[in-house]
Amino acid sequence: MVRVAVGTVVVSLGLSAGVSAGPPGPTYQGDPQAIAEVQAVMQKFLAMPTWKARMTSTGGGTSGTQTMEYVAPDRFHMVLQGTQASEMYMIGHDVWMRAGSECQKLPIPQPAANPREMMEHGTDAKIAVTKGAPEPVDGIPARTYILIVDTQGKQLREKLYVIPSTGLPRRIEVRADQGTTVIDYFDYGAPVTVNNPPC
Repeated sequence: MVRVAVGTVVVSLGLSAGVSAGPPGPTYQGDPQAIAEVQAVMQKFLAMPTWKARMTSTGGGTSGTQTMEYVAPDRFHMVLQGTQASEMYMIGHDVWMRAGSECQKLPIPQPAANPREMMEHGTDAKIAVTKGAPEPVDGIPARTYILIVDTQGKQLREKLYVIPSTGLPRRIEVRADQGTTVIDYFDYGAPVTVNNPPC
């Protein structure tokens, strides 16, 4: 049996799509232009057929790095770095875990495999949005947005980096009492294939 401490495997952009279809998103406040720009970024992000991401967490006893590949509409492949590197495959609500030579399909369907659900805050969230100063990411100029997310009295501070030439997220930094998580997004639209492993 594969025994893996999964930790935080959900790569969350931390924003609502802000589109009319589907359930209502969180409540926004602050600079109207910044809000509109952030919502446009999210819409474009959710429309991408593929992307990759690298998430690094520090503090709170959760330090480590995870990488992810995504294929629309519901396929994810995650590599979890820890004492033993392990992999997670998510296709729809089915999940497989692999560590070394051991591989197992989890017996209970997992609930949060929809990328729209995974990347939105709940409807009870209140998000204050302001524009930040331009700041490069790996030498590439980026626009920044500061988001203060309040969910039932608990606050997160998020800094979103967007590449102007693509209108897509390049990085998001999430700061909470438990520590900091930095997520880098790249290879939008690149050829990616995610199939369930031969467990």
